Amino acid sequence: MNPRTALRLCALPVLALCALAAALVWTVRYDGNFTDPLGLSWRYAACWALFAVALLALRRVPGRLVVPLVLAGAFAVAATGLVAEPRTSTDSYRYAWDGRVQAAGVSPYDHAPQDPALARLRDPWLFPSGAAACAGPDRARIPYAGQTPHCTRINRPSVHTI
Repeated sequence: MNPRTALRLCALPVLALCALAAALVWTVRYDGNFTDPLGLSWRYAACWALFAVALLALRRVPGRLVVPLVLAGAFAVAATGLVAEPRTSTDSYRYAWDGRVQAAGVSPYDHAPQDPALARLRDPWLFPSGAAACAGPDRARIPYAGQTPHCTRINRPSVHTI
């Protein structure tokens, strides 16, 4: 097969991959988990459809070009996760907190994140304070003394890690 034909056969999977990467960036950057869960579901469906198109288009690509295209696609899809902070789950915040607590020699299984005994371990990125910082739908309020509201990105801060 001549190179020109091979390039022509690669055009559809490459275009589908580019469209998939763009749709994933749009989906990851869109804060729809709390504000528009139905819209987020439609974006996920569109991403899966584009993935299916790219996968089916690979069937016509010459065998020697499939592996490089799959590796490029894997890289592109994985890289889209880096364009925004996690929005569909707060689990990563709990994992980061558990690691922080364990690194300090304390068991996260014994203390809940809002436990005052662990206040010295609270980082501002995980435990923001102030009305503006605590306004997001993914923020959980924690008890505080004083005028400034405190919150956390960790879900269920009154419950220790299970």
